[in-house]
Amino acid sequence: PLKRRQSELDPVSARMLPPLFPDNPLLLTGLDALYLNSERVTELRQAQLEAITRWLKTGGHLIVAVESVSDVNSSPWLRSLVPVWLTGVRTVQAHPELQNWIRSRVAAGGAGSGNFMTLGEGVNSASPERPFADQADDMTFEASDLQVATADVLGGDVLVSCEGTPLIVQAPYGLGRVTVLLFSPEREPFRSWKSLPSLWSRLTEVNPLWYASSDQQNYGRWATDGIFGAMIDSRQIRKLPVGWLLLLLVAYLAVIGPFDRWWLRKIGKPMLTWITFPLYVVLFSGLIYVIGYKLRAGEREWNELHVVDVISSGAREDWRGRTYGSLYSPVNDTYQMRGPQKLAAFRGEAASTWGGGGVTEAITVVQREETFESEAYVPVWTSQLYVNDWWSQGIAPVKATVTEERDRIVVRLENTTDRALQPLRLVWRGRVFELGQLQPGEAKPVNLDIQQGVELGSYLANLNVVSFQSIIQQRRRAFGAAEAGRIDNLPDGCFVSSFLSEAVSGNPQSGFIAPPGTELNPALQDHALLCVWAEGQAAAAPMNAFTARRGQVNTFWRIAIPLNSKPQATHDL
Repeated sequence: PLKRRQSELDPVSARMLPPLFPDNPLLLTGLDALYLNSERVTELRQAQLEAITRWLKTGGHLIVAVESVSDVNSSPWLRSLVPVWLTGVRTVQAHPELQNWIRSRVAAGGAGSGNFMTLGEGVNSASPERPFADQADDMTFEASDLQVATADVLGGDVLVSCEGTPLIVQAPYGLGRVTVLLFSPEREPFRSWKSLPSLWSRLTEVNPLWYASSDQQNYGRWATDGIFGAMIDSRQIRKLPVGWLLLLLVAYLAVIGPFDRWWLRKIGKPMLTWITFPLYVVLFSGLIYVIGYKLRAGEREWNELHVVDVISSGAREDWRGRTYGSLYSPVNDTYQMRGPQKLAAFRGEAASTWGGGGVTEAITVVQREETFESEAYVPVWTSQLYVNDWWSQGIAPVKATVTEERDRIVVRLENTTDRALQPLRLVWRGRVFELGQLQPGEAKPVNLDIQQGVELGSYLANLNVVSFQSIIQQRRRAFGAAEAGRIDNLPDGCFVSSFLSEAVSGNPQSGFIAPPGTELNPALQDHALLCVWAEGQAAAAPMNAFTARRGQVNTFWRIAIPLNSKPQATHDL
């Protein structure tokens, strides 16, 4: 049980039956973790297994429990995922390490980071860092024998071991990770273990603060969609400054009041006010329309920004893309859009918990197989933001490797496109390095002094992340300075949006709501990240099924480079 009072915010779990399990990886995006018992693998179709693999590569967390050794060793799919080679079964009699791990300190990197500090002697009170420190031992469980699969660890970290036998092993897989339970939590004595719910809380990384205190304030959060909207919304829209609006209002009140009375009394015909008053209303209404037309009227405009994660997968790379499209309409009209990829989904702009942003107009989406067709209504003189989530494969625009050599790192880059790419930034072990630009087809090594890199937090602070909140707020206001709701430096805006939680860490009132996978912070532990800006280039075909006289397209590539600090071994079959 959580100590938070808002029960509607409690974590939710659900059981998915194999026949109903989706075979589209985009439908798994909202899951924080997926638990799979090894004996269920044979009930899943190949398309479902591929969906899990694709979701895992792009940031998912798969928890696999070993029901029997043969389940894993006879499944090529499971053997390719789990970082262990199972050799047999043994009985473990004394196993206090499991309870100690539950009580142990949760590292700053999260419960799944592999970095844990063992609970010291005498520390037995719960805290935000040790939410289960005061949990009593289950003596029935401690006295029971455990059937555990024995294994050779091929890579990753052993989170819990007992008598030299690994119990829980975790390893990265693409941008995600796989956790292997070398026991079945669905069988006794685990099934009746009093600490089993706490074990699941640790494995699925439920926020430990929720167990430590009931006095938690839920601050509002800004949707990151607003950041992308501020980057690609039409610049044809201009806003009337509030000062001019107040001046127009004062002039209107002065004309229909004192001026009208003075003028009619001067000509001696006060009864004409029944005619002049409607004329003033018509005059000012027309003036307001003309002002609005001059500020807002323009040409139909469609701007696209592709944000693409590239994960190495042999000769071709996996692409997890998000296409942000902003449509400016000079008339009230309905527009057709479609998914150009085989795996694609469509949605409108997400709203923040403050109530700002978000698409309020009608959207109709028809899912055809694994892609979509949609219709969206856009009111006159407004910009609306839409998002196409997609998955594909292709060749990375930049081939890159990172090698650490004493006090420096060597980055080898190759531009596989026929366009210049700039700027390039490398994020390596929490430090940012600027790599300049790459000419078309250029290949070169770049030697970097480790001390030359800037700490990621400091680098983001220099990009003025704090202003993003006011920009999102100003963007949806009808009046004010139009420039206040814009982000003109698109490469910087995309880079900041990739590490927002790092940029606002320590300030609970400066949080953002980001769709899963938008932020790359979790990938920094096992990967270097190469961020590449490709101006005027599109990573995918456009999703608009209409023509626009104005528009632009850009792509922000986020290429994950494995650090290979703990290479996974192979095992001969």
